[in-house]
Amino acid sequence: MENNRKKVHKYSFDVESKTDYEILLPRKSQILDVQVQQGKVVMWYSFPIEEETTLINRRFKFITTGFETVSIVAVHIATLQFDKGDFVLHLFTE
Repeated sequence: MENNRKKVHKYSFDVESKTDYEILLPRKSQILDVQVQQGKVVMWYSFPIEEETTLINRRFKFITTGFETVSIVAVHIATLQFDKGDFVLHLFTE
């Protein structure tokens, strides 16, 4: 029988200090959601337990509405609104 056990972890972004991130995540990680939790931008991801020690670099970039899009081939992950929608960030990954 195939082992389908997974774990869920979270990563907190410090969007006030930078917009570009390289994060080591387990291979075969799946981004579940990105939200603001207690004032911090947090990403939850799941991965197969057997992949926990097989890490790969993943690149993420936050773009503000109205600014140029990312130069990498990117996939949109989430849109986050702050200050009642007056400030909006979009998260992309390769």
